[in-house]
Amino acid sequence: MKNIKNFVITKHLISVLNDAGFDAFVVGGAVRDMILGMTPSDFDIVTDAPIETIKNLFPFPCHGKITEKFLVHAFKFEGAIFEIAPFRDEGSIENRNDAPKPGNAQTDVLRRDFTCNSIMWNPLTDEILDPLDGIQDIHDKILRTTRDADIVFAEDPVRIFRAIRFQRKLGFSFFGFEITNEMIRDALASQNADRCRNEIAKITKLPAGICRKGEQQ
Repeated sequence: MKNIKNFVITKHLISVLNDAGFDAFVVGGAVRDMILGMTPSDFDIVTDAPIETIKNLFPFPCHGKITEKFLVHAFKFEGAIFEIAPFRDEGSIENRNDAPKPGNAQTDVLRRDFTCNSIMWNPLTDEILDPLDGIQDIHDKILRTTRDADIVFAEDPVRIFRAIRFQRKLGFSFFGFEITNEMIRDALASQNADRCRNEIAKITKLPAGICRKGEQQ
């Protein structure tokens, strides 16, 4: 019931953005889970509205300082946290700890980890943006990075463990990359070690088999 309520609120937030003349979409894991027939845990929204306009349309106190740094307006409403972000562009930044620049739908898709998490959907108009064929990858049960896998994992080593978690939770096979023990060791020795351990805590055990490049199970 809570997730249904949050989905209704999410549609209302999108309608406010649409009525103000902006495009807006649910993006990420929520869209992936709904395609798989699963109940999403939360709903993230992206839009072509500038961050200041987003704050003016939803004048609630921002939840968390780090979200403001990364051009995300997160706020508490009806007991839940909702996140609305403008389209962002990280193509020119050298460190993911740096603030992104405003972008468009195409650049926003490329800043995400896997194609299954890059699909944008407007539940009011049923418009879908899926330039990386994430829907087909979901149907094929493959986990594909949005860009070159070496770059995607180097940008944020936590994605290594997210890939393992998705493989185990969703039954997806790695496609176009492999995860090695060396990659895991390097991630756990990096400045992202705490975040990696938090991700590991969500995994009951490591997968028995990991796909090699280009292979599917």
